[in-house]
Amino acid sequence: MENKNQWGSSFGFIMASIGAALGLGNIWGFPYKMGESGCFAFLLFYLIFVLITGFPVMLAEFAIGRKGGASAPEAYGKYGKFYRWAGIASICACMLILSYYCFFGGMLFQAIFELLGLSVGVHAFWSLVFIVVSSVIVLMGVQRGIENFSKVVIPLLMLMLLFIVFHTLSSPEARQELARLMTPRKEDLNIRSASSALAQVFFSMSLGQGCMLVCGAYQQRGGSLFSQSWLIPFFDTLSAVLAAIAILPAAAVKGIDPGSGPSLLFDAVPKIFGSSRYGTLLTFVFFLLVLLAAITSVISMIETPAAALRSLAKTKRSTSVALVSAAAFLLGLPIALSYGHDFSWLNVYEFVAEYLLIIFVSVASCAAVVYVGRREAIRSVFGRDCLMGRLWLFILKYITPILLLFVIFTFIFSILAA
Repeated sequence: MENKNQWGSSFGFIMASIGAALGLGNIWGFPYKMGESGCFAFLLFYLIFVLITGFPVMLAEFAIGRKGGASAPEAYGKYGKFYRWAGIASICACMLILSYYCFFGGMLFQAIFELLGLSVGVHAFWSLVFIVVSSVIVLMGVQRGIENFSKVVIPLLMLMLLFIVFHTLSSPEARQELARLMTPRKEDLNIRSASSALAQVFFSMSLGQGCMLVCGAYQQRGGSLFSQSWLIPFFDTLSAVLAAIAILPAAAVKGIDPGSGPSLLFDAVPKIFGSSRYGTLLTFVFFLLVLLAAITSVISMIETPAAALRSLAKTKRSTSVALVSAAAFLLGLPIALSYGHDFSWLNVYEFVAEYLLIIFVSVASCAAVVYVGRREAIRSVFGRDCLMGRLWLFILKYITPILLLFVIFTFIFSILAA
């Protein structure tokens, strides 16, 4: 019989954690932000920040989850009353991000069915379809639903990405454009590119949202988290880089600005692949790839607040999942109504979630591990006290908070300078 509070295997833990991280932030957000921020410079900063802050914070969240359980408010609360607010903030960030995943998931479903010649219903209908499909997977449970889905879909996603990359790079023009885009330029190595890359690391790896905490809570006790976890940032980063290679050179060949923003997905992808021999098929595969990536993240996002509801309100899994899914759908409606207008609720949600809540939660995670649970955290992550563990604490104590404050001040300065 399934243990409802554990992954069935280390492989399942790794696949589910990769799934929680691998989402729209990788397949959609990373390519256009890379295109906006100088390509090579952005990628260089991104890789550095994954190593020196993304991975360390992810390990901190795993350790907090393993100690405190899957309810983020209760898990953080075990480090003190103040830290409970970090747990609440992580749930709020998760719900805001889940709401715009719901919106874009609906757009993906709609785009796929239109490619098949089926134009049915308004956008709200497809958003509802998206959240219902994701909810059904979560309702099946941790092992039979989330874990089994991730174990099948994550390898499939990587194969689909490699297929599209192979198609893109089969063109000599695309290979030339890739070489041009990846040529280092001093003017791109600036504060803006660094800040954008760092913010993308935290969003792409689903940090500060409680999702990684839940993944750590469901992992079996005993053993080193570090030895099991390094594959997660590796494949998360690999998927993002492959998506950029698949899209940016092909866009440049078609005369589409690689830094054209969010429209790079829905407006540019059909143009990028449309003129090729198998254009419709490639567009379909790419949209399906992004849809599956979105679902792998969303099932973790649903599970995170649902787990808190089950723990705090003593609700059943079905009730908690239904409440979370309904709330996400309703929160996504203002985004749908304002999308494409001068004022967009999407920008508000992104600012609050990514620049306020996630940063606050991440700093609190560092503080909880460094100042309250350092010895237990080192044993949980590395299995024993070691030099690597002390280096990890040094990064969480000094480097990560400074970098996160750098993101906030850079963002504020960019607004004032605009």
